[in-house]
Amino acid sequence: MTWSGATSTSPAATSPSRSCCASDDGATWAELDLPADLLSELWPQLVVERGGELTIIGRSRSSEALLVVTWEGDEAPPTRPVAPTPTDDRPRFVRWDAELAVGETVRFPLYTHCGISYLANFNERHWYLEGSPGGLPSPSPDDSWPMVGESVLGLATLLDEETIEYSLPSGEVVGTYVASDQEPFICD
Repeated sequence: MTWSGATSTSPAATSPSRSCCASDDGATWAELDLPADLLSELWPQLVVERGGELTIIGRSRSSEALLVVTWEGDEAPPTRPVAPTPTDDRPRFVRWDAELAVGETVRFPLYTHCGISYLANFNERHWYLEGSPGGLPSPSPDDSWPMVGESVLGLATLLDEETIEYSLPSGEVVGTYVASDQEPFICD
């Protein structure tokens, strides 16, 4: 295996601190599993192999000195197992002006400053809480809802061309919204 280099920042790194990574093709990097005592003294920045000898170059953790360490042994240091890439199977996160497909569920933060009567401008139409025509102020969110600032972090599902159901991640339905061409009420 040819160790062509290392970096201190790599998607393969398993720890948030600096790590030493190596590659045999320059495209796929793996974090080296270096001894803790070596890493306590050195911030690795580059690994070079010349003539079968592995050299680790880095900065001292206790000073600005440049350190050069030659790896002892016939084998290159082992690499840490690469953590699997997480998959995000959650619905996509959208802005207030997104295009939605019938049946699609999306993550959408519902702004609640003046209540929850107005949802968004999905599919170039305004969406109002059923029974709250014109976007007049409506009830405020419950204290148990997942809030960030003045927005509820929930899910919008386009049931059909005229209806969106907004729910919390727990599955609790917050409201049913109907499509309208009427401009929203703007509060002060």
